[in-house]
Amino acid sequence: MNRLRAPVRRLLTGPVGGVGRPSAAARGNPSRGNSSAGRMETRSKQRCGGAFAILAATSTRNGTVLGAAFVSETRRADDVYPIEQVEALNPEVTRMVVRAPEIAKKIKPGQFIMLRIDEQGERIPLTMNDCDPEAGTITIIFQAVGATTIRLAQMKAGDALQDFAGPLGNPTELEGAKRACVIGGGLGTAIAFPQAKWLYDHGCEVDVITGFRNKDLVLLEDEIDRHSTRQIIMTDDGSNGNKGLVTQALQQRIDEGADYDLVLAVGPVIMMKFVAATTKPYGIKTYVSMNPLMIDGTGMCGGCRVKVGDEYLHACVDGPDFDGHLVDFDDAMRRGVMYRSFESAAREGRDCTSVPNGDSPHLGHSTERKGA
Repeated sequence: MNRLRAPVRRLLTGPVGGVGRPSAAARGNPSRGNSSAGRMETRSKQRCGGAFAILAATSTRNGTVLGAAFVSETRRADDVYPIEQVEALNPEVTRMVVRAPEIAKKIKPGQFIMLRIDEQGERIPLTMNDCDPEAGTITIIFQAVGATTIRLAQMKAGDALQDFAGPLGNPTELEGAKRACVIGGGLGTAIAFPQAKWLYDHGCEVDVITGFRNKDLVLLEDEIDRHSTRQIIMTDDGSNGNKGLVTQALQQRIDEGADYDLVLAVGPVIMMKFVAATTKPYGIKTYVSMNPLMIDGTGMCGGCRVKVGDEYLHACVDGPDFDGHLVDFDDAMRRGVMYRSFESAAREGRDCTSVPNGDSPHLGHSTERKGA
């Protein structure tokens, strides 16, 4: 594995802006195989000081390709990704529009990108909120909670990002849905919006249920109104006149005869756990978008493993969407707090290698979660 990491790291930390998409075989269904098992292969080519780069990272099991592959944009080594627009959606959350034309042509709902602010920056994964292929732009929405996202939120239109690689992960499987419920918890609303929009634009009846701590943190209310059949906003404190949990609203809609054939949940792990528990007795297909810590986003590191059924899969190449009735959410929550002390150290500008913790620090490890 160490032999394989070097070319992958060079490409992900060099001047790369990937396009393309992982193999369709790498989905969240455990019956399709475990991408962490079998023979790992990489192929890389670089010339002209980074003007051209190719990466193919695949995992094979019994001869079946299960992993990811993408090809980078062809560009000069000194190129960067211009930030075209920055908007504060609330005191905690920022919307940013980045020019990345090759990625904008290919990215689909559910996929994500890996970015670096500069040569010294860490790689962080952020899920696409919107894209405009004609304008060549990608929109990301993020919360300033870690060292990198705090710094990212301080950038302005006219600034530029060093690296912006993608699309990564698999698009959400939405084909064939006739009546769906898309559920977003907090920032997860921004990640779930592209799926709701796609479903609505393709003739699906879509209920969107979102949950926030209070009315001042509500996201994308107008956008969701335009791309849904029904919008229900819940708040913890009832400040919008609708106090409660997203699962209560979901249960009410089911009791009213909503007859969903698809539920998609994006948000805190504990929220997704109870959404899946709500739909399971009714046999409703339920996808959850997992957001573990990631290092490279191509299946090489294994840091984003998620237990699905009786095996571990990678959120980056097998997901990020998985069958919510098979995910071990308790295991995901345990893994999610493993590096909390390192995240705190990074926010405070301290040396992470000196943090007293039972786990060894990972060089190049991102302290940010996908979408956060």
